[in-house]
Amino acid sequence: MNRRLLPVSAALLATAAAAPAQITTLVLEGDPVPGVGNVTVIRNCAQNDNGDWLAEVRTDFGSNSADVCVLKNGQLFLREGQTLQQPAGATIANFDAMTMDNSGNTAMNLTLGNVPAGTDSGIYWNDKLVIREGDPSTAFGTGTVYKAFLECQINNSNQILVSA
Repeated sequence: MNRRLLPVSAALLATAAAAPAQITTLVLEGDPVPGVGNVTVIRNCAQNDNGDWLAEVRTDFGSNSADVCVLKNGQLFLREGQTLQQPAGATIANFDAMTMDNSGNTAMNLTLGNVPAGTDSGIYWNDKLVIREGDPSTAFGTGTVYKAFLECQINNSNQILVSA
């Protein structure tokens, strides 16, 4: 038995136990989202190193096609049913993966409404389309198209890693 590790381990545990945990409430069920309703469920969240945060929430809004939204630092950022610039006429049907870099830029996998089947999801940087289901993929050989996006992560150089 190595007895020299015991005093070091005990000292580290004592230091960790002495530091109080810092807990900050960001959003609670019942909190109002202006123009949308009150939060009923918190479904997904992301935070960067600067304390900026995203939270996907369901609200008590009267329509199931516009009751989910993403808050960014407590403010409405994106909403189910919202029209996007690209592709033309597309709306947000659902939120999937969402991440944020230290500059506050986001990367998200969005399910799209008002678009043909097989092109109904996309990876977005903030609210700008980066790549869409059905787009050609050079990573997998000529003639291959993206069929689905599973996850995405953004780094502080605005590069997005996508599981497709």
